[in-house]
Amino acid sequence: MNENLSGSRGQQPYARYERLRQSAVSRQNGSPPRSEAKTLCHDEDDGTETSPTSPKRQAAEQGRSSVNPLMVHIIEDEDSIRRALSFMLKRAGFGVTAWASGKAFLDQLRRVREGCILLDIRMPDMDGLEVQQALKDAGCALPVIILSGHGDISMAVQVMKAGAIDFLEKSFERGALLSAIDLAFGRIEQADQVDAQMADASLKIASLTTREQEILDGLALGLPNKTIAYDLGISARTVEVHRHNLMMKLQVKSFPEALRIAFAAGMGN
Repeated sequence: MNENLSGSRGQQPYARYERLRQSAVSRQNGSPPRSEAKTLCHDEDDGTETSPTSPKRQAAEQGRSSVNPLMVHIIEDEDSIRRALSFMLKRAGFGVTAWASGKAFLDQLRRVREGCILLDIRMPDMDGLEVQQALKDAGCALPVIILSGHGDISMAVQVMKAGAIDFLEKSFERGALLSAIDLAFGRIEQADQVDAQMADASLKIASLTTREQEILDGLALGLPNKTIAYDLGISARTVEVHRHNLMMKLQVKSFPEALRIAFAAGMGN
C-alpha cells in the first residue's frame, strides 16, 4: 500500500467512571472486568465478525499491551478509504472496526470496545463535527482523530477546541497517523489511571458510615475538628473517635493518606 492516503468525494451516557467502578467491584469479587469479557468486533473489510480472543485478533494484537485493547474505530463514508485504513492499521497490529456513517457508530456506542476514533469530517447526513458533538453529549471519552480531505484552518481549530487529538489531511503520511494514534492511546492510559484511582477510592469511601463520610469530607475541606463538630451538632471528642474509626476502615496509618483517598473520590469540593 502507498505510504500516503488520499481520497475524493462526490460532493451515553458512555460512563467511563461507572465502568471502572464496576471493574473494581468485579476484581474484588474475583470475576473478570467487563473489558475482558468476550465481545464481537465487526471487520467491515471482510464482512466477518471476530472475537478479540480469536486467533485472527490475537495475531493482530500480538506484541501490544494486554491492558489497552488498542482498538481503532474508523468512521468514514468512502469505502476505499475505510478499506485502506483498515488494511494499514491491521498490518500495524491494531484491532479495527469500520463504520460507513457516524449514525451507525453512535447506534452501537455502548457496545464498542474502548479505543480511539478516526473520524472523517465531511460525511453526508451527519458530518464529523456533529458526530463529535454527539459523542461529547453522550459522555463518550474515546479520543478522536479527525480526518479531512481539505486543509481548513478554521475547521482544524474548531475540532481541536472540541477535544480532538489531532487533525490530519488525507494526504497524511503513515507515520503521522500512527503517531496520532499513539498519542490517543497515551491519553486513554492516563485517563484510565486517574479513573481507576477514583473508582478504588470511591469503593473505600463507601465502606464508611454516613457520619464518617461527613467528617472525612469536612477534613478534606480543611475544617478543624471543632468546626466539624459544630456543623454536625456533635462533640469534638466524637469527631476524633469517628476520625480514628474511618482511618482504620480505610486502612491508612496517617491523616495525609486518608486525605489522598478523599480527594481521589472527589471529596473536599
